[in-house]
Amino acid sequence: MFRCMCYHPIDETVWRDSWLPLRVRCAAGLAREERDALTRARTLYNQRQFEAAIAAAEQARQAPARVDSADLIAARAYLELLP
Repeated sequence: MFRCMCYHPIDETVWRDSWLPLRVRCAAGLAREERDALTRARTLYNQRQFEAAIAAAEQARQAPARVDSADLIAARAYLELLP
């Protein structure tokens, strides 16, 4: 039982479950951020801004699920930079 400085005790399950929506929103926000970095890398590549695309691909590479896609974008951008 969680005790607080109020007139009635707060049930521990209510306290613990009140954090659940916040955790879900944070996880969804991280996934969106990872997807946005990959989308930004693709967009920059298509706009022929290859150095910026490589930087965005490196940022997108931080997500284990996005490593292959980010590497592909970076490799294509590096090839475009070759003379």
